[in-house]
Formats: sequence, C-alpha cells, structure tokens
Amino acid sequence: MTPEHATADALAFLRARDAVYAILADRETFTDTIPVGVPVTIGWGTRDRMLPSSQARVAMRRLPHARFMPLPGCGHVPMTDDPVLVASVLLDGSGR
Repeated sequence: MTPEHATADALAFLRARDAVYAILADRETFTDTIPVGVPVTIGWGTRDRMLPSSQARVAMRRLPHARFMPLPGCGHVPMTDDPVLVASVLLDGSGR
C-alpha cells in the first residue's frame, strides 16, 4: 500500500466515524453454535498487527470444525494485501 493510499484510507475512516460508532454501539456477540456440516474458514493474516495470532487460536478453539488458513504476508486487511489469495480462499471455502 502506498503512503497516499494509507492516508486516504485513514481519512475515509475518520469521516465515517459516526457510522463506525453507531455500528459498534449496536453490535451483538455471536454465541450460536454452528452445525458441524456448515463449512467455516478462518483466514488470518500472518502480519496482522491488530489481531495477533493468539486471537486466531481463540477463534480456532471456539470454532473447532473450522478450517484455518494463514494468509502469508497479509495484514489486518488481507483483501488489500493479496486480493487473489483472499478470493482463492473464499472460493475454495465455499466449495467452488
């Protein structure tokens, strides 16, 4: 990501602050059980600085039937870092 792209993303996020606060104020924690037959894939950027790998292990414990896919070289927004890899993981996980 170029410095200009990062700056533009940060400014867009700041402009959307009210929407972000509204979403966070009304969030719900997912507590349901996912049936064993429902495919779940957890893709985790190996360079994510917002959600460390320890959080991936928490997700894996909470979703024991999920397939865990490390996304090499990707950070917190892997679809920006490697869109082809993310598309591949999504398509593979959806059975296509």
